[in-house]
Amino acid sequence: MTPRTLQDWIDLLLDASRTQWLLRAGTVLAPIVSVLAAAAASPGWWPPGTALVAVLAIAAALRPDTHFALSVAIVCAWHWAAIDADVASGWLPLAAVALLVFHATVALAASLPSGTAVPNELVMRWAARTGVAAGITVGVWLAVALLDRRELPGNGLLTGLALAVIGITALAVRARSLRALDPGETVIRR
Repeated sequence: MTPRTLQDWIDLLLDASRTQWLLRAGTVLAPIVSVLAAAAASPGWWPPGTALVAVLAIAAALRPDTHFALSVAIVCAWHWAAIDADVASGWLPLAAVALLVFHATVALAASLPSGTAVPNELVMRWAARTGVAAGITVGVWLAVALLDRRELPGNGLLTGLALAVIGITALAVRARSLRALDPGETVIRR
C-alpha cells in the first residue's frame, strides 16, 4: 500500500509495532549522532546540515523503502569528508558506527511491513551482525590510528594482503551463513 493522504500516513504510524517504533527511532537518532560526532572532531559546527540530516532521517523513518536513507548516508559521509578531520580522531569510529546502525535499522524497517511485529530472533541476528561490523570498524580505526602515530611508510603488498584476507574471510562467512539457511536441510532441535 502506498500512502496517499495524511490519514494513510497516520494509520501507517498507528499500525506500527513496538519494534518498528524502535527501528524508526534508531533511524532518526543514529545519523544525528553521526553528524554530531563529526562536528565534535572538527573546529566547525554545522547547524543547517544537522537540521537537513534530521529532516531526511525523519523522512527515511517514515518511508524506509525510499531513497531518503541513501540521501542521509550521502550527506553524513560528505560532511565527514568536508570537515577534513584527522583520521586518528576518536570521533571517527562513533560517526562510522552510528551510520552503520542507521543502515541496519532502516534496512530492517524497510524489509517488513509497518504493522509487522518483528520476531526477537530476527532482531538479535541483525544486532549480532551489526555488532560484528561495528567491532571490525573500530578495530580498523584502531589499527589506522596506531600506524598513523608511528608515521610508518605505506606498504602496498601488506595492504593488498590484508584486503585479500578480509575478502576471503567475508566470502567464507557468507558461504557458511548460506549453508545454514539451506531450506532442503532438516534440522532437528531438542
